[in-house]
Amino acid sequence: MPAATGSSARPPPSALVPGTDIVVTPDLLPPVPEDDEGLLDAEPGQEAPLEPPQNPRTGEGAQALGLEAPLEPRQNPRTGEGAPGTDANMDRQASTVSSVEPEPMPSTPLVAPAPAPSEQPHVPPAPINMFRDPDRLDGYRPSRGSRPESSRPYFAEALSWEFPPVSHTVREQRLRRMVDGEEEYEPDTTDEEDYESMFADLTPADIFLTGKAVRSEIKLKDLNPEEKKKFEASMAKEWASWEKFNAVEVLTPDQVAQLPGDVRIIGTRWVHTDKNQKQRLLALHVRGKTGKSKEQVLKEYPFAAKSRLVVQGCQEDSRDIRSDSPTASLLAFNLLCAVAVMNGWEVAASDASTAYLQSQGISRLLVLRAPRPPPPGLGPNDLLRAKGSIYGTRDAGRQWWKKLYRSLLDHGWRLSRIEAAFFILADGPRLLGVMISHVDDLYSAGEGKAYEDTLTKLEGELHLTIKRGAFRFCGKNIKQVDGEIFIDQMDAIEGIDYMVLPTDRRKNVNSPLTEPEKTAFRGLIGQMGWVTRQSRPDLLVNVSLAAQSVSSPKVSDVVRLNRAVKMLKDTSEAKWCFRKSDLKLKDAVAFVFADSSFANVEGSKSQCGYVAGLTSPDIVNGGPVPIYVVEAFSGSIKRVCRSTLAAEANGFLSGAEAAEYIRSLLLEINHPDVTVRDLDQHYVKKKIACFTDARSLEQTLNKDAGQPQDKRVRILIAQAREMIGENNYDDDAPGFATWVDTSQMLADVLTKENCDREPLLQALAQGVWQLEPSDAARERKLLIRAGRHSRKAAKQVRAEDG
Repeated sequence: MPAATGSSARPPPSALVPGTDIVVTPDLLPPVPEDDEGLLDAEPGQEAPLEPPQNPRTGEGAQALGLEAPLEPRQNPRTGEGAPGTDANMDRQASTVSSVEPEPMPSTPLVAPAPAPSEQPHVPPAPINMFRDPDRLDGYRPSRGSRPESSRPYFAEALSWEFPPVSHTVREQRLRRMVDGEEEYEPDTTDEEDYESMFADLTPADIFLTGKAVRSEIKLKDLNPEEKKKFEASMAKEWASWEKFNAVEVLTPDQVAQLPGDVRIIGTRWVHTDKNQKQRLLALHVRGKTGKSKEQVLKEYPFAAKSRLVVQGCQEDSRDIRSDSPTASLLAFNLLCAVAVMNGWEVAASDASTAYLQSQGISRLLVLRAPRPPPPGLGPNDLLRAKGSIYGTRDAGRQWWKKLYRSLLDHGWRLSRIEAAFFILADGPRLLGVMISHVDDLYSAGEGKAYEDTLTKLEGELHLTIKRGAFRFCGKNIKQVDGEIFIDQMDAIEGIDYMVLPTDRRKNVNSPLTEPEKTAFRGLIGQMGWVTRQSRPDLLVNVSLAAQSVSSPKVSDVVRLNRAVKMLKDTSEAKWCFRKSDLKLKDAVAFVFADSSFANVEGSKSQCGYVAGLTSPDIVNGGPVPIYVVEAFSGSIKRVCRSTLAAEANGFLSGAEAAEYIRSLLLEINHPDVTVRDLDQHYVKKKIACFTDARSLEQTLNKDAGQPQDKRVRILIAQAREMIGENNYDDDAPGFATWVDTSQMLADVLTKENCDREPLLQALAQGVWQLEPSDAARERKLLIRAGRHSRKAAKQVRAEDG
């Protein structure tokens, strides 16, 4: 029997926007059935005409059967109720079937069959009609009113299309499980009456925050009217920023019709947060130490509404989008602090306002839909074209970096050829300032009119907010007083929580962790690792050893890491300081303290560590000298070492490489007008001051006669010698390494747990160190030696008696 034709024929479902070749965002929602357009467009209270009955088996319609008379209302096969008995409150008529036992409806094919030659092809609506109904542009189903639930049992009948398909229901349930069963992913709205019908159904096309970010996001439906008004103002402020930087343009109906057929429409969404939430919680947590009352904390950190309009960049095809952009390292940050103190410069932190909106120009067509609720002046169905990379796009960070680089270059700054995101301002051979960038945060130091003029111009061009004296930069509290810089992370340390285990679990120290416990263990390692790298290197080894056990962690690993958390909290006020001294930048030399522990890690691996920075050449004389620590490291040696000498040589080489890098940066800063190649070939490099507490390594490095038996160690020694500098035999002083007592070895605490952390904390806090052991250090060493001898003697006595 021929297929039905005419107005009653069902056009095949499509994954394209009707009237165009625009692809709907794939796999998010099923396509909208086009045969229900009349019901969607019907006026309120107007009854939609009944569709002619269709044979559920053959698919023949009324026209094919020659029926032209109006159809009788269909009856319910179980109750006998017809159309007149339909509930008036329902916005659709009740589904009906014939009195004959129905057959199952054939499922709609994913790809419609080709029409018969005699069949009239379906004519798509005009582009202007498509624009009037843009609910189908981005994968969202049309809004539908609420419908009372039916208590009738299931029948094999043609259900109303407003029932969500199985794919929609499954995705909805998965999203509910993602947020622990709470409907926190419903779209935000500030006017429930205006948007109730629009947001009646959950829309899986939305993109949601995951992980810890969910905790900080605020849902407008959970707020009181006063707080909602604050977020209305913050949304208006955010949209004003978009308009200020001309980030997007609203597409007209003609522009929508001219879009390419393969364009993909990308969603946007609001992200609402309390800007002071984290600081307020931390301040409340430590108010016992600060002495502030709850009222004072709430007054200092009030509720601050912040709204960010972001692009759902995960919907883009990222194969041809380059997203890499450099950021300054921790070494560059500490080096800038040391340079500023030695030159007597003031440091400043700058934050670029709405940095990702400032990038102009984009090489691809990026079409966006308006968020829900839409910003002022926009409708929920408006489409936007991005004029640059915006928050959420994959290349937003890179586009901002390119703009920042061009701006700094125009104002006389030069990017370091060695360190990423490290800029130098110079007038010929004279250094005027240094600067580092970390995304949209800048940290700089300098002097003179040229330096201040560049900051003033950048402040206006990049919309910077400049802070001096006391401020936060990349999670660190920085304070400069009388030319000295003090860095701490007390609030971040207090925010770290112990990993609590039940008492019965703690007793089984060799018991492996469960999957949830592994997740919590990895999270605690991440928190501790960030703080220890940034400001507390005295506990780096504890985090390193915990990270090495993460493949098969045990309860004992958690207990040891919790012990490190306690030590960190007990000394949360410790600071990393850069003190004033008589040392000038041009006189400074690179130094390194390197140490290793042989086979003290699981798998017979060895742990090494080093402390590197800048100091005076007089440090080898043994007396107190200024010291500026710029890098500390603790990690396992990847190669399994065969002896203590091999472990010490591997650790020493790692430290020498770090000191060589610092020396190269120092040489570039002192000679900003010379290329790196010329610096390496034509300039005299000051010898690195290297220190070890291993006598065997010191003698192997400095003696001209004799070679170790291990051939691998010979290669390591040769590499270290070449890196440190050539021995010119002007005197009989150590040519490559200097031996120091273990009590003065700053890196000893980076190689094993339960070491004395005081030497490294003292060097960081006071900015002064000496190689000659102090009287207190000598006494402490004698006590340790005496305890060791007493334990050895007691062991021998027990062996003789046994």
